[in-house]
Formats: sequence, C-alpha cells, structure tokens
Amino acid sequence: MRRKGGMELSINAIVILIIAMVVLGIGILFIRGMFGKAQTTTYKALTSQETTNPASADRPLVADREVVVSNTNPTATLAVSVYNSATSTATGLRIDLGSCVSTNGADATSSISFTPVGNATVPSNQFASFQTVVGMKKNASAYPFAVGDSVVCTLYAESKEGNINQSTSVVMKVQAAG
Repeated sequence: MRRKGGMELSINAIVILIIAMVVLGIGILFIRGMFGKAQTTTYKALTSQETTNPASADRPLVADREVVVSNTNPTATLAVSVYNSATSTATGLRIDLGSCVSTNGADATSSISFTPVGNATVPSNQFASFQTVVGMKKNASAYPFAVGDSVVCTLYAESKEGNINQSTSVVMKVQAAG
C-alpha cells in the first residue's frame, strides 16, 4: 500500500511539473510576442519621416529647402517627398543629386556627398517620404566654397516607368566649425 501511495504522489508531481512547464512556455511565448510587437512599433515610430511639407499634385517633388553643414558636422539629413500623379504605381523610383553650384559660381558637385534613394515605390495619386544624407565629402583636396557660403544643389526624381520625372533645388549652408 505504501508503494502505491508513493507511486501516486510521483505521478501527481510529474503531471503538475508538465502542466507548469506548459504554462511557463505559453507565458514566455506571449511575452516574447508582446516585446516583438513593441519593438516593431518603436522602430516604425523612430524611423518614420514626419512630413511637414508633403509633396502634392501642384508640387510633385519637395525637399528641405535648407540644410546646414560644418567642418565638425559635415553631413545632414535631408527629407524628400515625392507625389505620383499617374494612374499607375511608380516603381524603381530613384532620387539622386544633379549639379551643385556655390555662391561664388564655382561647380561644387564633386565636393558634395549624397546618398541616393533607389528602387522606391510610390502608389498612384499618393506621396511618399524619404530620408537621405547630404554633406561635404571628406578629404576633398580643396572645397570650391568657404565658410559662410551656400551651395545650391539640384535633386532629381525619376521612376522606371517615366511617370515621375521631377527636379528641385536644395540650399546647403556651410558654417564654421563649432
């Protein structure tokens, strides 16, 4: 009889242990899923581009009008917004830098760095916003502009289908280090 009671106690302990492990596993999966959703939401919130001046049918390509760079901070984030007025989705959209001219009239294109936006998509009759980086190239032998000058650069946006083909200007102000 003692053996039978001991055996029942062992089986009950094993069953309780199995149930506890299942509940623990379900709890861990639930918490992991919640953290995953929180991480995704946080990432979207941190990387979303607030469009203060979105593109429209009247202005299909909009960019920050002015960015500021210096020797200590040679790059700046540039917000660009593109509107697709076509009846079909624009795919293969590329936003790139054209020519840059300093206030003294010198060609500054080779001294400016720009991270192009490539292979983007803009739905029909909607706008899409992008962020890119623009600035002064490091280790340039001689900049054709000085502190206090402004550099005017032309941005181009073109889609693979040709339903987006726009350009706009951006002013980059060069400040003294500090």
